Amino acid sequence: MSAMDSPTPPPPTWPGVPLIERINDSRPAAAEPDSAKPVPRQRHCWVTGPPGAPGPWPGLILEWQRDPAGPWRARVTWVVDDGPEPVLVQQWLAADLVRPA
Repeated sequence: MSAMDSPTPPPPTWPGVPLIERINDSRPAAAEPDSAKPVPRQRHCWVTGPPGAPGPWPGLILEWQRDPAGPWRARVTWVVDDGPEPVLVQQWLAADLVRPA
């Protein structure tokens, strides 16, 4: 059998996206893995209010800060809706006055 009688080998292939698909890339972008997504700074929570309106009230933690005395505190906003008009409150609270929603 001569070299002329042997079948022609297939063309080489390379991994990845073909050039024509790179030029006309209409594929959807790959979703980011959960570990790559940023952790939200704001978190929903339940707020224990003052004695006159103890709640619990749904709130939003805006930021955390370590008190110079040592314990953590959260800047929280929440709506107290037990009177004639709802009242929006924003205050620094001790960590034990907020809990995860």
